This record gives sequence, C-alpha cells and structure tokens, in this order.
Amino acid sequence: MYITVFDLLGSQLKALVGRPRWKNISQANRALIAGVVIIAVLLLLGGTAVATPYHYVPLVTLGIFCGAVLATVLAQFLA
Repeated sequence: MYITVFDLLGSQLKALVGRPRWKNISQANRALIAGVVIIAVLLLLGGTAVATPYHYVPLVTLGIFCGAVLATVLAQFLA
C-alpha cells in the first residue's frame, strides 16, 4: 500500500486537532501574542484609513474592534 500526500496531511491534521496548542503556551507568551495582534490590527486599520480615500469603513471597523477589546478587558476587572 502506498502512502499519499493526503494520508500525511490527514495524520498531521488529526495530531493538530487532538491537542489544543493555545493552552500549551504559557500565560506570559499568550499575553505577548495577544498584545502584538491587537497592535498590528490597530496599525493596519488606522493605516488603511489614512492611506485610502475610503475612511469610514476602516474607522468603523476600528471602533468596533477597540470597543470589543475594551469591553473584554473591562469585563474581567468589573466581574
């Protein structure tokens, strides 16, 4: 019996799905990754709003994103 590329990909997919990788990362590294992602999204949306003639869509998206992030952080402190 031959092993195909699909067999190899299927076994790798089963290995990835079987274990949650985000929980294996330490809490400090998760906070660092989340901070970098938040800053990257803010810069990407802000830069898009400045560089393109369509300002409203990136700014509305930026407002929703900032509101969701702020709500999540404040909900943890106010709980």
